[in-house]
Amino acid sequence: MNETISALKLIKAEKDSSIMEEIKELIEGINFNGKIKLEPYQVTTFEERHDINEKLLERIEELADGLYIYSMDRNIFDNLIGYLSNNWIVLLKKLKDVCK
Repeated sequence: MNETISALKLIKAEKDSSIMEEIKELIEGINFNGKIKLEPYQVTTFEERHDINEKLLERIEELADGLYIYSMDRNIFDNLIGYLSNNWIVLLKKLKDVCK
């Protein structure tokens, strides 16, 4: 998730990076329930292993609905193309260095 947020910041997709940051903070606040004694090969559900409530899930869903993928007025590829257009010389040099 950190890499995704960094990439969004790099291409100046501020709204999406902000949303992802908030989702990340909410996810980091989920407590892992390590008190369950597991037998070898026992399978548990996500809900059994994590202390999570409906309000938290609803907030994450609400935030996710604001991401570019669900937006009619934002196209993340515009951000990507803008970044590539402004930095193509540097990126080309880095690519050549990697291919040596």
